[in-house]
Amino acid sequence: VDSAILSVPTMDTTSHNFTWEIDTLGDGNSSLLRDVCIINDTCVYAVGEIYTKDTLGQWNAQPYNFLKWNGIKWEMKSITYVAVSAVFAFSENDIWAGTSAPYHWNGSNWKSYNVTGIFNGYINKIWGTSSSNVYIVGTNGSIAHYNGTSWQKIESGTTTSLLDVYGTPDGSIVWACGWEDFKPTVLLKIT
Repeated sequence: VDSAILSVPTMDTTSHNFTWEIDTLGDGNSSLLRDVCIINDTCVYAVGEIYTKDTLGQWNAQPYNFLKWNGIKWEMKSITYVAVSAVFAFSENDIWAGTSAPYHWNGSNWKSYNVTGIFNGYINKIWGTSSSNVYIVGTNGSIAHYNGTSWQKIESGTTTSLLDVYGTPDGSIVWACGWEDFKPTVLLKIT
């Protein structure tokens, strides 16, 4: 069977006119960012560890670990004494951050949760549908869920570091994935 030739116009490969703006944060000394969360063009959060020097040119012992973009500049803060590895926000007044423990910003202060025995590792990623349905994943195959009142351990069946977590808008299905040297790559479905 013969068919007619169809001509289909496509966009030019150069039609994506992007201009990247680069912000240099910190003064070096192994500064790094580990995660970013965007609320809108004037509210972006980034986490990691940013080292700066004091007015005498000496390194500050305490790095900044939580940054907020207000549409014009970055504001650097520290919410704990260690590097922050994950951030997820539902709004400007409902933010989750992670180290070896989860932290929650409620609009006026940060609350730290003790997940010892529930979460055995360092948090790599946070996802949820609300602050009453939050998942954290991390090293050693660790997964935990927060229902708005308490944290519950979820057995992953692996010791491979979990690097990401994401789910459906209603939270009925959640996926986690990870990899680690000399361990299997894993993709987990939490239902």
